[in-house]
Amino acid sequence: MIDGKTLRLRALAEADLPHLVRFANSRAVTRYLVNFRLPVSVADERAFLRRMRRSATDRVYSVETRRGRYVGTVGFHDIDPVDRACEFGLLIATPRDWGRGFAAEAIRLGLVVGFERQNLNRLAVPVLATNQVACAMYAQLGFTSEGRLRERRFMDGRYVDVISFSILAREYRPKENWRHLGASDDKLRRKPRTIGQPSGR
Repeated sequence: MIDGKTLRLRALAEADLPHLVRFANSRAVTRYLVNFRLPVSVADERAFLRRMRRSATDRVYSVETRRGRYVGTVGFHDIDPVDRACEFGLLIATPRDWGRGFAAEAIRLGLVVGFERQNLNRLAVPVLATNQVACAMYAQLGFTSEGRLRERRFMDGRYVDVISFSILAREYRPKENWRHLGASDDKLRRKPRTIGQPSGR
């Protein structure tokens, strides 16, 4: 488990399954995501959880408030141990939690995991070009726009471009990141705690 200012990351549990099914079938949520197709059943999500437990190339964490309320997920997919690279993903699962700073904090916690825990060198993020809020947020957090995949996804009866963002280990600023997460200078001088093994998205 790793704590931020208002959120924390933890291993995904079976108890999170109802949340996963709910957001995966919410058009209000998935319309902003690159890799989701409706509908998804309980069996589908349970199979996903089991697959993630066995995966050597995926790590997925639950995001929750420090009081224990489920907020969403952070994921690392297709991890390449030689290139030390992967695809990074974030989901804030309910619209009521949008616009509250949760997404930025969850990404910062993800950077801690990716660069400080998993020793990765590169995190890549595909973002729908129509999701202008996410594009601006990733840029603000230090990600670089690498290119535009024209008409990469077919959604709502039309083709949508996907913008590829990435951030490298040498571009990551741990002290600045931790301070945004509410860490004191004393905590920054201590070795961060390790995070528990994730069990799903």
